[in-house]
Amino acid sequence: MPSYSMSKRDKTILKKILKYCEEASYAHQYFHEDKAFFYNEKEGHVYRSSVAMDIFQIGELAKSLTPETRRAYPDIPWGGIIKMREIFAHHYGDLNYDNLWDTLVNDIPVLSKLVEKILEGQNGDSQD
Repeated sequence: MPSYSMSKRDKTILKKILKYCEEASYAHQYFHEDKAFFYNEKEGHVYRSSVAMDIFQIGELAKSLTPETRRAYPDIPWGGIIKMREIFAHHYGDLNYDNLWDTLVNDIPVLSKLVEKILEGQNGDSQD
């Protein structure tokens, strides 16, 4: 991770992103990581909605990060995260379950680890 001293505001945003990553992971565990249940049109609605709201919030928060912070951490696909939020906000009825599942299973754990590393690296900064 680069040596970059971010604002207190951006640190707070990253902490919130991490919280929503944890909440999405918790929902996934709560529903026993059951892919068939997730895809079930009727019963899986609560599972999908819970996860989708967490991912939506992550995108909303990513939009709020300063461009400097987003540029400082190019390993995180900020543009894709923000684009996913736009899909959830404006085209939720067309949401692709495969994309949502893939984001939950593959992207959220990676994002969580990367954000944790960023925050760990920022702990010693005095710009708070």
